[in-house]
Parts: sequence; C-alpha cells; structure tokens
Amino acid sequence: MRASIKHLILLIFIVDSCPHKSVYAQNDSVHLNFAEIQGTGSSKPLEVIVRPRKRLEPQQNTPLSLQIFRSKDLDSYTTKDIEDVFNRAPSTNFSNTTDNHRTANFAIRGIGSAVIGAGVDSPTAFYVDGVYLGNPALINFDLLDVSQIEILRGPQGTLYGKNALAGAVNIFHNQPQSFNSSQIELQTGNLDLIKVSGITNNVLIEDKLFSRLALSYLERDGFVKNTVDNSDLRSQRNIHARTSLKYLATSKTDVLWDLDYNKDRPTNTAAGGFDTVLNDEVSIFDPYDEKRDILSSHVTVQSQFDLFQFKSITGFRGLSFSSEGSDFVANNNFQQGQYDKYSQASQEFQWSSNKSSYNQWVAGIYAFYDDHFTDGFLQLFDLAPVFGKTAGHKEFY
Repeated sequence: MRASIKHLILLIFIVDSCPHKSVYAQNDSVHLNFAEIQGTGSSKPLEVIVRPRKRLEPQQNTPLSLQIFRSKDLDSYTTKDIEDVFNRAPSTNFSNTTDNHRTANFAIRGIGSAVIGAGVDSPTAFYVDGVYLGNPALINFDLLDVSQIEILRGPQGTLYGKNALAGAVNIFHNQPQSFNSSQIELQTGNLDLIKVSGITNNVLIEDKLFSRLALSYLERDGFVKNTVDNSDLRSQRNIHARTSLKYLATSKTDVLWDLDYNKDRPTNTAAGGFDTVLNDEVSIFDPYDEKRDILSSHVTVQSQFDLFQFKSITGFRGLSFSSEGSDFVANNNFQQGQYDKYSQASQEFQWSSNKSSYNQWVAGIYAFYDDHFTDGFLQLFDLAPVFGKTAGHKEFY
C-alpha cells in the first residue's frame, strides 16, 4: 500500500490555572536550567523543579500525577532509551510486537494503541524540548545529554493538545552553560557491548554565546542465533549526535538553537522462527535489516516583559525508515520491505504570567504540519511458481 498523509493543525489555548504562588514563575527563562534547589536551612527539603504546566515550579506545587527522572537517575539506572524509562516508571508500559522502531507502543495507565500504520498516532504525547513528536517511529531514541524526563499520567489535552489521552512525556536536554567543560564516558557489557559518549561545553563569546556538543556511539552483538548462516541477530549499531547554541541577546531575551541526528542500524528477526525462538535460535534465510535516520532542529526564543513572558518554539523533524528481509522460514520463499518518509514542522507562541501573583496564567497559539509517505513491496522467489510468477517478481503494495 502506498499512502501519503498530510495534517495541518491550528490550536489556540488560554488557561487560567488554579491560584497559588510560585516563586519560580517569574524566572522561567533559558537562563535557569533544571536543577535541584537545596534549602539553606537543614530543615528545608530538597526541591525538584519541573515544567509540566509550561512554567518552572517546584514539583510539590504541581497538582498532577507526575513521574520525574533526573539525569542522575538515568545514569544510575543505566537508562539508554525511552523504552528503559517506561519499563521503570509505574503505570506505564512499552511493547513492540514486531521488534522494530516503527511499531513501538507506549501506554500509560493501560491506554495505548496496537494499531500500526501511516496516520496512526500514539495516545501518549511526546515532547522533546517543547517540540511535539508526530510519529511513533520518532519516539524511541537513545538518550544523550538529557537533563530531565517528566511523565504526566492522565489526559493532558488542555495544555498539550491532540493525542494526549493517556498522558504526556516531556524530555529536556541540557543547555549550553557559561563555562568550559568536557567529559567522556565508556561503557562495556556482555554481548560485546561498547558505548562511547562525550560532551563538551564551550564559551564562544563571554557572557553572550555558548555552545554544547554531545556524541554517542553504541555497538552490541545480537543474542539470537540464526541457524541458517550461524550469524547473530538483534544486534545494535547506533550513532547519536547533537549540538546547540545559546545566545543571550539581552538580560531579558534568550535564543536557543539545537541540531540533533540519530542513526540506527539494528538487525532484527521480525516474527520468524517461532519453533526455536525460545532457545534464542531462529532459522531465517534473510533476516530483516532496519535503517532509521532522524534529523531534527528547533529554535526557542524567550523574552521577559513587565507584565508577562513570551516564548516562541519553532521545530522541524524528519524521518527516513526502511526495513527489508524475509520471514518465517529458512527457505528463500520471498522478501518484503517497508519504507517510510516523514517530516513535520511546528510553531508555538506562548504568553504567560511572570510574577508571583495570586493567579498564574498561560495563553498560546500552536500550528503543526506533517507529511507522511509510506510504501512497501513483496518480491517472490521460491514461491513465485505457486502464484504464476517468475522468480524475482516484485509487487508494491
């Protein structure tokens, strides 16, 4: 089946939140990164700052069912991707029926979607640095230089719009800082696992312009033996790179730009080999090889005024996905493939209160456009005579 699906969404929202005081509302700018704030007195508890309601505030002041993973939590759990996060968070679940990135299903409180295909959206809204991810194949990526992840349980349509029936997930990356620093990390494990990552932060113009670069490479052998050629399946080869710039235009205006690239090259087994998969063995003539490339960029501009704060978030994301191979048996009966091309662009304007007043409010305008093209083929070999075709016959569907 060949399909091309396009969406254009325009949303205007105005929200007057429950009255309360928040000392962080007026400081909601990219100057202030996510951090733990320790009280000066020994009796004051440690506060975790969150942003599920479009402004920075202490977690204890947020009337939401909220699960937080900070960077040190992700490190201590050895969390490598969103799947690992969902497997650790209460009331959440990750499942993948065909073992590829395109068919991942994320559920919160039992609400998910097992329907897979072009134009099918997840009931959980995923946001990366404020930019909505409009395709499930974009979601499960390696976590690199992440500062905080917030999982909001329950419907979140008021502030997060469509596809937030089950909940919403906010993923925030570390921003460039006003000092020079570098770090490198090496991880090893069984199945010849090796992961190398590095992060460098640099001051380009003192008190004005800062940069941050993060790189990661992961390689791991497969754990399922293919008895046809004695090869290992379900291996991983991932490259992740991201760079960002932060410019302090004035004392009240910040500009943040980032560019992110993901390259995944796993070897999957798809649905084949049910007879021996329990013994970590399968017999497949040509296992599925998957290729996924994601390129994304966004620009965030924030300004503070006397009566309100303004924010603009402009985002772009592109996806290229392909999967080719045979299935089920060790004979060269057929090959099939799936191709996806996806692109999205979004623009959001936000106005919010920036003073510690009795009422806190947020208003905004949001526009979203995406274009999804999908295609697939079936090529017959040993089975070709059964259907009256010659070997190598290919049909698109």
